[in-house]
Parts: sequence; structure tokens; C-alpha cells
Amino acid sequence: MVLRIGIIGMGVVGKATAYAFSEYGHQILSYDKNIQTIDGTSFADISRLSDIIFICTPEDVVHEVVSKLDHDNCRGVIVIRSTVVPGTTLTLEKQFGRMLVHNPEFLREKFAFKEALEPAIIVIGSLWPDYMKLLNQLYAPFARPMFNMSSTESEILKFWWNARLACNISFANDMKKICDSVGANVHMINNIVSQFSLYKWHPYFVGRFDGKCLPKDLEHLIGFAEANKIDVPMLKAILEVNQGL
Repeated sequence: MVLRIGIIGMGVVGKATAYAFSEYGHQILSYDKNIQTIDGTSFADISRLSDIIFICTPEDVVHEVVSKLDHDNCRGVIVIRSTVVPGTTLTLEKQFGRMLVHNPEFLREKFAFKEALEPAIIVIGSLWPDYMKLLNQLYAPFARPMFNMSSTESEILKFWWNARLACNISFANDMKKICDSVGANVHMINNIVSQFSLYKWHPYFVGRFDGKCLPKDLEHLIGFAEANKIDVPMLKAILEVNQGL
């Protein structure tokens, strides 16, 4: 099954997503308003010609991107790769009267191409069986663990993933203070603890967590909780520890 896959947003996630699917023989159409694409693909081309459209933009413009698609002539399945707060996909479905999919990425910037091609897990969030089936077929050649769920569960899972990583790092920094106070080798201890099966995928690292995902996603998750009057003292503490370094 060879598909024409449109990618909107050619940052780290968009480029890595395009690379992975191209390696499996799919035709890629890419568009980014800030980048001149080699093939001259326009936003209208993506909307009109793609079998599947992956939105890989910053989360604050996802609504704008979906609103600009030509829904009367857009035959492709719209898939949101961006990290959006829980309920976003359902809200967009209601607003624009069409079915969507949430398919989060779990990429580290330095290893994005490799991890897009060999993802730790594949998560497909949708309430629509036909769309779920299509995405399962698309990802089947990757031969990686695949999990199907609702879009809201998928959105929460991505935040859970990043919040847990952020928590691990802040926890390790507290432990470093204790290690330093008694002259213990924090790096040796960390490396040994990281061999435990519970921590093997994501060992604790010492140092401030930064980059494009962890601080931003943690702040957004806290903001979502506050907006919904949900008390999350641990998440706030994780952020406070990191900001104090």
C-alpha cells in the first residue's frame, strides 16, 4: 500500500515523519509556511491531493491549520502529530464536522530521524474504526508496539510521557544534592539504577531539563489542570525544582 502523505510543518517532527514514511516507499508532499519546499508543494496541494495529512506544527497553530484546509475537497485523513491538550481533537471534530486522528510522536531532537523510523511505541488515537484501520496498516511495516485508543487518551498519554521524563530528571537532581553532600558518585549510582528494567527506556539524567518539549509541555499540562481546577502539586514542584537550578 503506497500512499500520498502530506506533511504540514517541516520542523524536527515534520522532517523526521516525512523521512520515516519515505523510507517505506510512500510519496511525500510537504509544506511549511516558513520554508520554500523543493517541489513547490502548496498548502492547497496538501489539502487536495493527500491520502493522509499529518499536522506537525506547533500546537498553538493546529486550529488555524485545520481551519484552512479545504474541507469540501480534502479527501485525506487528518492526523494531528502535535502535542495538544486533552480534548483538542474532539473539539476540532465538532467544530469542523469531520473525523480526525491524534498520533503523537515520541522523538528526541538529536535522534529524531532514527526514532521516527524505529519508534519505541506507536500510539493511534481515534474513535473511528476505518481511520484506525488505515493508520494501523500504514504503521504495520514498522513492526513496533502499537496501541489504539481514543484521541483524548492519546493526548493524555503524550503529556504523561513527557511529564514523567521531566519528573525523572528533577528527581535525579534532588538525589544529586544528597550524593554531593556525602561524597557519593551520582553518575555511577544513576547508571546502575538505570539498568533496572523499570527505568531502562528512560534513565534518570542529571541536569536541567530544557529543549523544545519538556518545559513547554509541562507548563501546558499545568495550565490545563489549573484551567480545569485540578490540583497538581507534584507537577508544579517538578517545574519549580527545574527553574531553581
